[in-house]
Amino acid sequence: MFSMKMSPKGICGGLLCLLLFVLLPCEEASSAPDNDTPKLIEKAEKSISYVREFKRLYPEARVERQTTYDGPSDYIKDHVILLMTVGLYGRYIFSMQVRFQDVSGTLKADKPSFHIDPVDRVEVSPSGYVSVFYDSAKGRSFSGDNVWETLKAHGGDLSSIGYEAVKDKPVSHFSLVWKKSS
Repeated sequence: MFSMKMSPKGICGGLLCLLLFVLLPCEEASSAPDNDTPKLIEKAEKSISYVREFKRLYPEARVERQTTYDGPSDYIKDHVILLMTVGLYGRYIFSMQVRFQDVSGTLKADKPSFHIDPVDRVEVSPSGYVSVFYDSAKGRSFSGDNVWETLKAHGGDLSSIGYEAVKDKPVSHFSLVWKKSS
């Protein structure tokens, strides 16, 4: 079981780093300090089907731009990563990561990867600090078009890709872990 303690304000950044743990080492992932990020996300939502369809299936999803420092420098320079994240059933953090590049004004996306991170419990101290306990043994990573096509065909139901999610037992204080960014 994995535990993380943080202040309420730092929970989203820590959670994002944890979500990227399987996909990218934490020290290699950060939000890009680019003023064009909102425009890039808007363009990606319009032109990359994975992004557009994830937002359709999960309207509460956050879309964030990430940077990475893995791979050859020309590859890194030309590729952008979008991370779409949503809280499901009051106990899971589900994310899709898509790497893409802008080729002469057209966005070309790689196949997506996915991660399900089950929250076991959330504890709040009297001083307001939040401890989040994840059930890492039940976390799963998936990748590829076949996973995405199956999820779409079943309205985003995780059981369609072989993950039996508990849908009727939300974790107390889950809203402190998952909040859609405004």
